[in-house]
Amino acid sequence: MQQSATRKDSSSCFSSLSRHAIEFSSVSRLYPAGSVTALEDITLGVRRGEFLAVVGPSGSGKTTLLNLMSGLDQPTQGSVLINGAEPESAVKWAWLRARAIGFVFQSFQLLPAFTALENVQIPMFGVVKSRAQRLDAAHDLLHRVGLDAKRHRYPDELSSGEKQRVAIARSLANSPSILLADEPTGNLDSRSSEAVMHLLQDLSRAKRLTLVVVTHNHAIARDADRVVELFDGRIASLTEKGGL
Repeated sequence: MQQSATRKDSSSCFSSLSRHAIEFSSVSRLYPAGSVTALEDITLGVRRGEFLAVVGPSGSGKTTLLNLMSGLDQPTQGSVLINGAEPESAVKWAWLRARAIGFVFQSFQLLPAFTALENVQIPMFGVVKSRAQRLDAAHDLLHRVGLDAKRHRYPDELSSGEKQRVAIARSLANSPSILLADEPTGNLDSRSSEAVMHLLQDLSRAKRLTLVVVTHNHAIARDADRVVELFDGRIASLTEKGGL
């Protein structure tokens, strides 16, 4: 898929020497006013191109971990590095979310007044300047997720599995190098859940994406390269392939 010739590569501002796409160094997150510890002293490196599953009970800090990886939240202590460099401002984090970090939500978060084709194009505004390029990219992405025939449908005309496929296509709109997914199969039946996870993994391999998936589904976690288990805001275990 071709993108705007004027657009910078998503990793151009960062060190090419780091083997980690994401690095946490002694990261803690406390709120509000320090009374609740969501994460405590997390040190973790996510390797470039790997599929990392994050598991743990509700309230263990899984979503906070993803929010810190994407800059939607900031650590109280410690540092978060993306491709070997620490984003130094909210502006830099916004730049990364627009160009280098894709996010898939459990609740899809599609705009109901826009078609699938239009929803996929939304992240491209301000990044891909040509309307023709946006359309070409959106068509290509919907083809990749198997929704060619549904591109002009509105969200309320799609099944839950189809909505999540549109959301995945949208998350890839600006060719990110990192894809974060927060319970992407939580609202899906078992068949759709399996199809969506296979899609995420296939796309990750094809594009050499770093994929981090928060999930309660241990079957999904078993397919990951590594599994990190959180408990009470700390890393309880970190297991290589076939972790659970």
